[in-house]
Amino acid sequence: MEKSHLINVLQERGINRLYHANTLPTSLLYLKKRALLSRAYVEKRGLYQTPQWTDQSDKKLHVWNDIFLDTVDIHERASNSNQYGPVLFALDWKILRLRSVNRVEVTKCNPYKWEKMEKKDRWFTSKKDLEKNLDIGNFGQSIVVRFSGRLPFGHYLEEIILDDPWVETAEGVCFYARARKMINGELSRSKLAVPVRKRKCTEMCECLKSYQAWGCAEANRVFLQPENS
Repeated sequence: MEKSHLINVLQERGINRLYHANTLPTSLLYLKKRALLSRAYVEKRGLYQTPQWTDQSDKKLHVWNDIFLDTVDIHERASNSNQYGPVLFALDWKILRLRSVNRVEVTKCNPYKWEKMEKKDRWFTSKKDLEKNLDIGNFGQSIVVRFSGRLPFGHYLEEIILDDPWVETAEGVCFYARARKMINGELSRSKLAVPVRKRKCTEMCECLKSYQAWGCAEANRVFLQPENS
């Protein structure tokens, strides 16, 4: 699909932002490198990234070197925590106009469901198909920057939205305060003038229940970097 076709459809639908959620350790790496990075890019350079539940299927389905973007803030839309992580990068959609973005496609559903599907059921294959069937807010329909490995922030990173899980360790570590301090530190070192905003949820949001159900073990996974990494 031509990149211009996707951009035209996004403009017609009034999409002003694209989003990418991840864990704190992986997000800190992105800030250090001033770019979103594919899982393959990070792995090849021996850098640390938090393991994700889709890693093995992504390798098998040849999307390991791709960068996934959402058309909505999934946490806000679903009224629950994002399963990929508590740090959300909000980007100006014009980042897709970068010359380094050579190939962009849109999934019809999450790749972990692809195993027995044909290509036409995995990806939108034409502008007509996209115009007719793109469902803004459908979490399985992701914009995918393919094969580049690196998507530089430039001036397109508008803000970072950070969850507060309200979970503390036995040692009294407040995950949100620690995470925000680390993000601000990396932004400063990388000379990125980007605001960090604490997420404010509605009363209907179930994220706090989810974080509490996870407990410290899962909070550690998405908020803390292992000492031996």
